[in-house]
Amino acid sequence: MLALLALLALLACGDKAPSGDSAPTDSEPAVIDEDGDGYRQDADCDDTNPDVNPGAGELCNGVDDNCNDVIDENALDAADWFPDLDGDGFGGLSDKVTSCDAPSGYVEGGDDCDDSDDSVHPDADEVCDGIDNDCDGGADDVDPDGVSGTSTWYEDADEDGYGTDENTTEACDVPSGYADNADDCDDTSSEWNPDAEESCADPNDYNCDGSVGYADEDGDGVAACEDCDDTEAARFDGNPEICDGLDNDCDGVVPDEELDLDADGYTECVWDGDWAGDSSVVGDEDCDDDDDSAWPGADELCDGVDNDCEGDVDEDDAIDATTWYADSDSDGYGDASTSDVECEQPSGYVADDTDCDDADGDEHPGAAEVCDGVDEDCDGEVDEDVTYIDYYLDSDGDGYGDSTGGTQNDCIEPSGYSTTDDDCDDSDADVNPGADEYCDDVDNDCDGDTDEDSALDASTWYADTDADGYGDSSSTTAACEVPSGYTSDTTDCDDTDGDIHPTADEHCDDVDEDCDGSVDEDAVDPATWYIDSDGDGDGEASSTAEACDEPSGYVATDTDCDDSDSTVYDGATELCDGLDNDCDGSLWSEEEDDDSDGYVECTIDSGGWDATSSKFGDDCDDTTASVSPGSLEYCDSVDNDCDGATDESAVDATTYYADDDSDGYGDASDSTDSCSSVTGYVTDDTDCDDGDGDVNPGETETANCVDDDCDGSTDESVSYTYTHDSDIQSIWSSACSSCHTTGSSGGLSLTSAYSKIVNVASSDIATMDLVDDSCDTDDSYIWHKLQGTHSSVGGAGSTMPKGSTLSSSDEAMIKTWIEEGAPN
Repeated sequence: MLALLALLALLACGDKAPSGDSAPTDSEPAVIDEDGDGYRQDADCDDTNPDVNPGAGELCNGVDDNCNDVIDENALDAADWFPDLDGDGFGGLSDKVTSCDAPSGYVEGGDDCDDSDDSVHPDADEVCDGIDNDCDGGADDVDPDGVSGTSTWYEDADEDGYGTDENTTEACDVPSGYADNADDCDDTSSEWNPDAEESCADPNDYNCDGSVGYADEDGDGVAACEDCDDTEAARFDGNPEICDGLDNDCDGVVPDEELDLDADGYTECVWDGDWAGDSSVVGDEDCDDDDDSAWPGADELCDGVDNDCEGDVDEDDAIDATTWYADSDSDGYGDASTSDVECEQPSGYVADDTDCDDADGDEHPGAAEVCDGVDEDCDGEVDEDVTYIDYYLDSDGDGYGDSTGGTQNDCIEPSGYSTTDDDCDDSDADVNPGADEYCDDVDNDCDGDTDEDSALDASTWYADTDADGYGDSSSTTAACEVPSGYTSDTTDCDDTDGDIHPTADEHCDDVDEDCDGSVDEDAVDPATWYIDSDGDGDGEASSTAEACDEPSGYVATDTDCDDSDSTVYDGATELCDGLDNDCDGSLWSEEEDDDSDGYVECTIDSGGWDATSSKFGDDCDDTTASVSPGSLEYCDSVDNDCDGATDESAVDATTYYADDDSDGYGDASDSTDSCSSVTGYVTDDTDCDDGDGDVNPGETETANCVDDDCDGSTDESVSYTYTHDSDIQSIWSSACSSCHTTGSSGGLSLTSAYSKIVNVASSDIATMDLVDDSCDTDDSYIWHKLQGTHSSVGGAGSTMPKGSTLSSSDEAMIKTWIEEGAPN
């Protein structure tokens, strides 16, 4: 703080007004420095505050301390702020910003080791995930502050992959000499573990399951370890299958014929001795084991099924069979004396038994009783409920009787009689109440009137309301003689107007005066119309027509200056087409090509340019011939092609290539053309890996299986730190010769090992080489064996070297050798 104050004092002294000769003279006005900070009032922006003057240092105080019209810029006490991209409250080291206040998204402190993950920061708990969660430099088990979420691992002394719970440890990953389970029953010998095989003749429980398989408890001659059920003598592998409900041959399946599939208590097969299967099964010889209604001894039903398994379906003794009765006369009623019991209805039989005469279809219950001496309705009575009435003599046989001619009482109509007595002339069959009336001066229908309007041969007459001698076809009346106000004519189309009839004159009034179905044709008062050839609603005076209504192709006006173009007429909207559309004698100014470049300012109408010389539209600068929609774009800050943008896709633009790794070399597959430099892009296109800043044509090739200098070759002319025959073979010989000299352990020989291990598939994992020349230790199985991580990639057996470990220098040498591509 003292240093800051000294610096401020020094700055404040820099521009103080000089003393001595600088004092004002009588001819100079006095200059005032009210706050005594050495700066005159005309130079000091606040002469009431000695800490504010052109020589003061800027501080974070919301004041323009140095009088440069900017507040808090480059303040001496500004703080460093770091971006917090993941929002966990801790900033990353990149893109530091120095300012008085924290910018949005920035925080104090740049100690977040991964600012893209909000679960990683100095206050985070270390967990088992392979990440340095708390940013202290160690991940998982190597973290100096400890780790949570570890797993319990069990000591595996015999290295058979199974441990015991006598000694345990907590760690993220399995340590060497430990397993993830406590299932071993003898951790001193790798022959004892849950995966061990047992012999039927050996009493030892090698697989730790608490039992051995050499006994034969059921006495069937098959050892327990080979017997699928050592408690049942009738069950062993290869035993013939019999009908007893058991899986006799131990194939895991009881035959379907021994199963009660429909749960009716019966199986299909015939039992072979005692039944040892499901106790709910009580019998055998089920004829349909998919149907629980069919089994030996079941009641037969009318259901299309052999329920009792006797070989017949729906026999007559079915418990729900129906009794049917003969219906000989097919009237739907049966004879109770003739019956048959069947599941299905026999032909000629019905379920009813109430017919009293099965030989006559007209006699049955419900039939109508008639006057004939027969019991039609089978109720035991004859002609009951039959009505007797009086019948009248019908002398002329027209169906109508005469009350004066005598009567007869009966239940049926006697011949020559009728039920009516209203015939007015029983000597003429054409005269009766049901006869048609005619215009003949006779009362044909016996209603007391003669020749009424309803007579069949009456004439039709038409109303002539307007008395013009023409009748209305829609207003009629029938009569034997013409009524007053009617006529026989039917051609009047308006019977309310005497001036409208077939011989009247036609006028232009939308009325059909002459009743010919047309309006205003050949009218005596037509109008004049002008031809409109282009259909724009404005006609020309040279061609006219006379008609009441506007004829097709004609209009009422004659002011069109071009009747061949529908876009040109008096009062039309001006279009961008090169024509005088509104007939005012001049073109629209925007249709003029002022710079003669073939383009006009307006947008060409959808109908096209109709003037003699063709033009294009949308010229954004009609004063410059080089600017038009058809021009090429150049890097000149001018919208040459009139598309609203400047310098885009310019023909003289420079091609820039993406430089994602910021090494100064670009990616030829990712480019953009621009008139000015583009952030993140360069003009070079020779980078072969734009995701790695250490790979580009300017780099020196190193031994890492990468084409560092982008010349198409990998690791050419490099010096290797170690080679196999000079450095690595001696490690194999000294540390692993006891197990792998001749290949006796795991088929691996490490004598003259290079050709036997480099790019040679492991016998444990066919998809992984013993040593892979990819420069990645994770691709080499021997490295996993040396690290004790072989089980995590699917390997087996012990860690190499067995019973010991390599020195850290030997291990580092092998690691470097593999990471340099395993050179020989």
